[in-house]
Amino acid sequence: MKIGFLFPGQGSQSIGMGKDLYDEYEEIKKVYDKVKELTNIDIAKISFEGPEEVLNETKHTQLAILTMSLGILEILKKHNISADIEAGLSLGEYTALIDSKVLSFEEGVKLVQKRGECMQELLPEGNWQMAAVIGLEDEQVEDICKNVKLGFVVPANYNSIGQVAISGEESAVQEAKELAIKNGAKRVLILKTAGPFHTSKLIDASKVLRKELEKVNQELESGMSEESIQNLEKLIATNVATIEKLTKTNTELKTAYETYHLKDMTYEEALKTDITLYNVKMNYENMYESNTQLIVLLTTNNQALEETLTSIKGMQQKVEQLIKTLNVYLGQLESGAKSLSDGTDKLKEGVTIITSKTKELKNGTTELKSGIDTLQKGVHEFNKDGITPITQFLDNDVREVTNKIEVLMKLSEEYQTFTLKPDKVNGNTRFVSVIDSITIPKEIKKVEKKQEKESFWDRVKNLFK
Repeated sequence: MKIGFLFPGQGSQSIGMGKDLYDEYEEIKKVYDKVKELTNIDIAKISFEGPEEVLNETKHTQLAILTMSLGILEILKKHNISADIEAGLSLGEYTALIDSKVLSFEEGVKLVQKRGECMQELLPEGNWQMAAVIGLEDEQVEDICKNVKLGFVVPANYNSIGQVAISGEESAVQEAKELAIKNGAKRVLILKTAGPFHTSKLIDASKVLRKELEKVNQELESGMSEESIQNLEKLIATNVATIEKLTKTNTELKTAYETYHLKDMTYEEALKTDITLYNVKMNYENMYESNTQLIVLLTTNNQALEETLTSIKGMQQKVEQLIKTLNVYLGQLESGAKSLSDGTDKLKEGVTIITSKTKELKNGTTELKSGIDTLQKGVHEFNKDGITPITQFLDNDVREVTNKIEVLMKLSEEYQTFTLKPDKVNGNTRFVSVIDSITIPKEIKKVEKKQEKESFWDRVKNLFK
């Protein structure tokens, strides 16, 4: 036997729901505690104690229903009960996605929290209401909504054959309720909701939620585990099997229905004829259309799931390639880091050498400065004590020599000629002067008188002593 889970949506909440299970099962307590940790909202207290107006706030209602549904699933798992196929009414879709592993527990809870918050915060001003119309055809409900005069109301959810939910302004929903009853509706049930949900009035909220869903899609495509992919493939396969089964059932029902002309036969007539014909007529008229809608829905969902799966696998290949590339870059980075470390060590050595040489240069500069100072001092002292006496000494000698040269020149002018001839003295040859036809000045005569024995050259020499 195949098992299917259909999870409830907003409007099914009530004060105290799940309290008995919470008190009895530790598994449910863990679920409530985990949701509180993720959302920072004590959803157990709101669910069990209310007040009702707080529980009915969209941001609390959605979390309360989701949490209770996830808690019940934990109890079922404890007893090895799981679903072959899962679906949900509006909010219930998120419970189905979490239980089928398409979304993680954390992702699903955070998405529902964001969903409830944006639906409440971006709710248009006004009094809003929803109602379930039971016992009328879809077209009848659509016509009733079109004929309402007191405001905005439209069909919001086609739940099943003979049940359509309407949504809009409170006054318009009340008018539609009265018209539906007048047109033969068996019942019109006002739902515990606080907005015009599933209508164009929440277009702004849908834009915000779309961005959040796109973030999750990107995360799913880039980081989905092998287990999640296998679960997704399993879900697609299950949907295919269900579509085939529903199609086969519908074909058999339609064939039998037309073969035995059950359209023209009442339920009483069919029952009197054969219980099987009665079952065929009832199943065909009550299930054929809903089966057809479910086939279309599952087919559409499978197409989306297959596209997602293809995208995920493609993304995985890109991620694997990226990891390989990153590993190459990592190796290059490690090599570069080692080179950088070696270079840093060499730079430190260089800095040490430069520091040492700088100290030596500084010492040398100090010594050089000291030497320059000493030299400058010596030059000053030399200028003071050396140059001046030398200059004076040279000046005196120059004057004396100059005077003697003048006398010599005077002598040479007066001596017209002189020759040198060899003169042997004691066996040695020497040159002596021979003065011919000269007039000796008076000054020299006086000298000759004093020193008659001195030769001419001796006297010349004496001038320079």
